[in-house]
Amino acid sequence: FGLPTNGRMRHQFIMHMDNVRAALNRAFERGDRATAVELGVAAGCHFYGVGHLAEANHWLSTALSASSEATPNRARALTRAALISGFLDGPDRAQSLVEELEATAEELGDDRWRATAIERRALLALSRDDVETASTLWDEAAQLLLDLDDPEARVPVSNHMEALYYAGDYLKADLVATQLAELGARFDDPELVASAAIGRSFIAAWRGDADSAERYFAAAAEYFDDDAGFDSYGSMFIPGFIALLRGDFDEAERVGSAHLSSARESRHPDSFYRGLVLIGLVHFHRGDALTGHRFLIEALRDASQVGVKHFQRFVLGATAATLAMIDPARGAVLLGAVQAGNRRDHRSMPAPINDAVERASAALEGSLPADDLERARRRGREMGLEEAVAFALQAG
Repeated sequence: FGLPTNGRMRHQFIMHMDNVRAALNRAFERGDRATAVELGVAAGCHFYGVGHLAEANHWLSTALSASSEATPNRARALTRAALISGFLDGPDRAQSLVEELEATAEELGDDRWRATAIERRALLALSRDDVETASTLWDEAAQLLLDLDDPEARVPVSNHMEALYYAGDYLKADLVATQLAELGARFDDPELVASAAIGRSFIAAWRGDADSAERYFAAAAEYFDDDAGFDSYGSMFIPGFIALLRGDFDEAERVGSAHLSSARESRHPDSFYRGLVLIGLVHFHRGDALTGHRFLIEALRDASQVGVKHFQRFVLGATAATLAMIDPARGAVLLGAVQAGNRRDHRSMPAPINDAVERASAALEGSLPADDLERARRRGREMGLEEAVAFALQAG
């Protein structure tokens, strides 16, 4: 029921997907219901692992529709479906699945599934940009699983680490990365050690430390095969951000372009939005803000349609920087909203985005009369996140 863990497994699954689909259709049409549900849940996990989120959602939904009996397989399906639905349909649909998971956990009387439900509720809080609540819930879920000596404590710890560096709390993110590496040692799981290194590589890149980001990425690569394929968390874009920090825009574009199509097809936001932001920033630095803006608007529009607020915030700064170079008056408003919102909520933007924001802000000084610039910034400071996103999409 886990994800394919290496490139060989992923390639084998992709090679045989048509056979898998045929077997699943036959199982649900003619087979034993319990077996069909078990196969549907396992296939859903694997389709998710190779970046086919919509198809994973289909088979998980089919499995859930086949039986309402409270079983571990139903809990597994609800766990994965809640995650995918949050990415594809937004937090409201995901919340109903989390509530079903909570009810199933109670029927099963199993603390492992109770902890999983808490972890999924943390993801709901994050999608609504409530990092504080999400952090509390992840700590609760992780402790419950650790008390059970369950290696699945990795899930809340890993997601907590990622949420913290998205929010710009790099110190705490690094502490959680240490916790993840310790779990790897405790459960003799080198993949967790690698995940901690990947997390630290992102943290370093978001801080603007290209050398440390490269060192941690190289440490993580020792644990993976050479052809790992699609990565839902977007770690394949780390070398592109490192190149961007070093001003090597050709290499940054090469990395981004090599993986963007699979990330876009998957619609996994960690991967999809990171790829679009990377390419958007490459064009910004090359002086082609209009092309860069198109990539960023694609990301912002998708995040807005789904309603995932923490990803809207992630994309908004880079979008504002490109808009300022195209339409200084509107860009000044949006930059004012981004900077005021981050100050108000005590957030930091990743260094590659912050650099673009600072460059665009400096360029505005000579593009607009001082009084007009101040009025635009004041207007932006009065906007909340939702209003700023709507303004950016209208301008885009």
